Amino acid sequence: MLESPLKFGILGPLEAQEAGQHLYIGSHKQRVVLALLLCRANRIVSTVALDDAVWGATPPRTAHKNLQVYVSALRKTIGTGGPRLLHTPPGYTLRIEPEQLDVLQFHKFVEAGRRAASAGDAVTAASLLGQAIRVWRGPVLPELASVPAIAAEAKRLWDQYLYAYEDWAETMVDLGHHVQVVEGIDRLARRYPFRERLRRCQLLALYRSGRPTEALAQFEALRQLLARELGLSPSPVLARLYESILAGT
Repeated sequence: MLESPLKFGILGPLEAQEAGQHLYIGSHKQRVVLALLLCRANRIVSTVALDDAVWGATPPRTAHKNLQVYVSALRKTIGTGGPRLLHTPPGYTLRIEPEQLDVLQFHKFVEAGRRAASAGDAVTAASLLGQAIRVWRGPVLPELASVPAIAAEAKRLWDQYLYAYEDWAETMVDLGHHVQVVEGIDRLARRYPFRERLRRCQLLALYRSGRPTEALAQFEALRQLLARELGLSPSPVLARLYESILAGT
C-alpha cells in the first residue's frame, strides 16, 4: 500500500500538506471541526461535541446542516487514498495512519522509547524519545485556543509532552549526555518550576556539565519559590541531590 502524500499537523498551528505543499483548510469553523477530529483521531467524535466546539452553548437552528457542509468540504480536501472521514453514529471518525499525523507519530515514538527503556536499551530509548520531542513545532493549535474543547485537548497533549521530555532528559543524563540536556531544559524548568523530575534533571545536567555553582543557584531559587508560593521545602529527593552537589559527589 502506497503512503498517502497527505499529512496533517496539530503539534503547532493546524496544517495540512500534500506532497510538501500547504493546503487551504477553509473557514475558522471548518478548521475547528478538522482540529477536533485530528485531536481525537481514530475515535468517534459526536456531533454534539462538534457542535459545541464550533458554536458553543448557542448553536444556530442550521447547526446540523452546516456541520454536514463542513464535513463534506473536508472530505474534498482529503480526497481519496488518504485519511477517511467516516460517518460513525453518533458522530464522525477520522481514520488516519500514524505517518499522516504528527501527534500519532509522537505517540508511536514515545511508546517505542518506553518499551526500549523497559528492556534496558537506554541508547535506543533516548533516540526514540528524542524523535518524539522533535515532532513538536510549538504549542498545540494556538490559533484555536479560545475554543474550550480544543484548549482541553491541547492541555492533555502538552502534559504528555512534558512526561515524554522528562523521560528523555532522565535517559540522556543517565547516558552522560549532560550538555545536550542543559541546552534545552532551562526554558521548561522556568515555566514549570514545581515539576520535580524536570528540576532534578536540570540540576544533575548542570552539575555533571561542570557547572555546580549554577546548579546550587537553581536549587536555592527553587527553595525560595516553594517557601514563598506554597509554604513548602524542596522534596527529599532534591534535598539529597543538593547535598551531593555541595559535597562534590
